[in-house]
Parts: sequence; structure tokens; C-alpha cells
Amino acid sequence: MQKHKSLRKALINAVPQLRNNPDMLRLFADNGHTDSRLESSLSFEKVYVLNVVVTDFTGDLDLIFVPVQAWLREHQPDIMT
Repeated sequence: MQKHKSLRKALINAVPQLRNNPDMLRLFADNGHTDSRLESSLSFEKVYVLNVVVTDFTGDLDLIFVPVQAWLREHQPDIMT
């Protein structure tokens, strides 16, 4: 589960208020499971809902939403379709 670390880093780097107070940002996973097939390889996919909670934020919400959209385009483009 490296994606949550990557998203956290992207938000902290993009939002000055989070950079100054990273404790305002909480990320946690819910409803997780692995998904695999009876194929010859042992590959699997981790499926979960990633919750992002920002507390006490006083800025424009677009300062949060735009970096999330940019991160999704790069790291999870299938969500954008």
C-alpha cells in the first residue's frame, strides 16, 4: 500500500497549510481485500477505499481537490474514465 503514502506526500507538497501542519491530514483504508484469479501466476490486486480527512482547513477547497485530481491522473487513471 504505497499509494496512500504517495498521495499524502503529494498533498503535503502541494498545499502550504498542510506542509506547515501535516497533522491536519489523515489517510486510512476501509473495506480492504485482495482480489486474485486461479491463474498460473500468483498475482493479486489490493482493493480498498482510501479515506482522506483534512481537519481545520481554512483555505479554498480547490487547493485540496486539484492536487488530488492531478495525483489520480498519474497514479490511478482508471478512476478518471
